[in-house]
Amino acid sequence: MVSEIEEREAATFGGYTWKEWKGLEHQEKVDGVAYFRIRRQIDMHQQDAQYQESERQRRRAQRK
Repeated sequence: MVSEIEEREAATFGGYTWKEWKGLEHQEKVDGVAYFRIRRQIDMHQQDAQYQESERQRRRAQRK
């Protein structure tokens, strides 16, 4: 089950209005939510990697 909030976020991410999204076939919505979740996870991993790199550089600079 997908919460309405997440479904609305997936719709917006996919470039759909809520009305357009509600008119999609079930499988299209499933695919849209899955893609949204994957992209969100990738973005979170990228942000985490950037944070870790900046922390590594900060610690390295402090040692000098």
